Amino acid sequence: MLENYYEGEIMKKITVVLLVVAVILPMAGCAGTASQAAETTAPASVSAPASVSAPAAPPAQDGLVIEKNPGPGPYTGRAGGYHGAVEVTLDVKDGVLVSVIAVGDEETPGIGSIAIETLPDAMLAGNTIVVDARTGATFTSEGIMEAAAKALALAGLTDADLKR
Repeated sequence: MLENYYEGEIMKKITVVLLVVAVILPMAGCAGTASQAAETTAPASVSAPASVSAPAAPPAQDGLVIEKNPGPGPYTGRAGGYHGAVEVTLDVKDGVLVSVIAVGDEETPGIGSIAIETLPDAMLAGNTIVVDARTGATFTSEGIMEAAAKALALAGLTDADLKR
């Protein structure tokens, strides 16, 4: 009789363990990565990362110092977005951004694509490449600002060289 009791208790414990595993295992697959969670939960007023801020000296590329205003634009920079590369093509005249175009065909429609559509206008309006990131599209926004910084570097300029 005691044997049946212990067998029943063991079976209950095995059943509980299997149920816990069956519930937790599917949740682990839904968790995603930390970077995916950050992409969709960024606060509304996220500013550009420190890596986008302009260096004091003219930027170096492949060990060479770029001279200011090497020639007429436009200039194109490329950086990583959330799902792939983003490109920013910009043109500057007398310290003023005259055109900014962002492209990122692999970014999430309705999220990263909104940053691609809106950040260039914000850059033109403020005459700066350092603008507020788009809520929910932090990585895409940071990629756009980094690509814009690289494009400015090709022009021999930094954000600090733009007129305010």
